[in-house]
Amino acid sequence: MLILALTSVVSLDLVITGSLNVHVTSSKPGPFISDHCVIKTDLDIKKDNSICKSVAFRNYKRIDNIEFSTALNSIEVEDRSIDTFVEQFESELSDVLEQHAPLKESTCVCRPSKPRFSEDIVQIKRHLRKLERVWRKYPEKSNCEAFKTAKTKYFETIVEEKKHDVSEKMVSVKGNSKKLYSLVCELTGTKVENPLPDNVADTKLAEDFADFFMNNIDTIRQSLKDFPTHKPKRKNVPCISKFQELTTD
Repeated sequence: MLILALTSVVSLDLVITGSLNVHVTSSKPGPFISDHCVIKTDLDIKKDNSICKSVAFRNYKRIDNIEFSTALNSIEVEDRSIDTFVEQFESELSDVLEQHAPLKESTCVCRPSKPRFSEDIVQIKRHLRKLERVWRKYPEKSNCEAFKTAKTKYFETIVEEKKHDVSEKMVSVKGNSKKLYSLVCELTGTKVENPLPDNVADTKLAEDFADFFMNNIDTIRQSLKDFPTHKPKRKNVPCISKFQELTTD
């Protein structure tokens, strides 16, 4: 997508983006001897739809150990063949387990992994939550200030880690415009899909493209053949016939 932006110094600049909704907020010339300006833009980027999955679990922590032990001791299995014994014991054990810790289902959101969320950030977050619990239990000013300080440090660390991670990725694809474009699409949440058909041979597809553009040229020529030939008017302009050598002064 190509957008033309008219800057305040009446020069034409380009904003190239893959987003459909772009709003140019400002355009100010920088302190450089150049005809290029920095254009600040707001991109309307939509997040990918969240993927949810169902997870089955049993809450073993809520089991009453005494009652559970009593129920296990009350299991009676007839002494037959080993296969029948194991099958019956498993069935009785499953019934007891279902009675004391029934199987439940919960829906959780599958989020992409965050490699920049390092162990140091995890430790800072744990310390932050610990201070938060202390402040909520003992709502004193000193505890509140300690919690705010830890919270500020936590967010600053995340921002710095993100900057460092993105900078490393940018440096790793330096000089490769294709990988750089893919990286920008990845960072902005834009999916890169191949619009070309996958059931057509490469040679046939290339020939179809060539025929398409050649036919376009013929079409344009046919549409312009009825237009009158433009003949510019002749103007009398002064001609320079003598040149004077310039001195150092």
